Amino acid sequence: MKKVDILGIKVSSITQFELDNFTRETLENKSKKLILYSNIYGMNLIFKHRWMAELFNRSDILLCDGAGVKWGSQILGTPIRERITLTDWGWDLADILVETGSSIFLLGSEDKVAAMAVDRLKKRYPNLNIAGYHHGFFNVENEENINVMEKINSSGSDVLLLGMGMPRQEKWIYDNMKNINSKIIITGGAVFNYFAGIQKRSPKWVSKIGMEWLHRLLHDPVKLFPRYFPGNFTFLFRIIKHRIFR
Repeated sequence: MKKVDILGIKVSSITQFELDNFTRETLENKSKKLILYSNIYGMNLIFKHRWMAELFNRSDILLCDGAGVKWGSQILGTPIRERITLTDWGWDLADILVETGSSIFLLGSEDKVAAMAVDRLKKRYPNLNIAGYHHGFFNVENEENINVMEKINSSGSDVLLLGMGMPRQEKWIYDNMKNINSKIIITGGAVFNYFAGIQKRSPKWVSKIGMEWLHRLLHDPVKLFPRYFPGNFTFLFRIIKHRIFR
């Protein structure tokens, strides 16, 4: 699987078609794989959390989820072939799970949102095997964390999809992956909100020109302004500096 080096992080340069095939093969072979995603926020966090850089580079697939990361790869002269977002690919994943008879466990978001996501997924995919779900606001440092892992493992889920937000979901995987039996572990960020229908995607033309981040910012400025400013400019500065001095 081809990967592109962006600030020391190996980001996968794959198409959605290749990702679909990788997922099918993994489920059929019963091997354990880790699929994560990268965006500007995550690429900035690696300079604060070195364990996160280690996890990103340990992943089997690190998706280019953000337009900014794709632009960064182009500036560096090693363009990533395709941007793949979990909010889009999540529906492909559901199709593959139905096709292969595999099951999924959803871990993240508020309990009400997770339940709504499960309900809408079942309505759209009646044959989808949802092994279980659990909210993401549990204590990760005591017995509650152990109980959550036992719930996941006892469900027998083939896929574990996390929607706990970055970097909480990555830190949970870093600390607990060895204790999880699911064959594929995937991070999804806010994907449960989209599954549940409480958050809408930007218009396709906005996404095509790489301005989906602005659409999200306008809808949730309090949460996202500190992330995008100065985060986007910090990332761009690092990319240009790396291009000049590498």
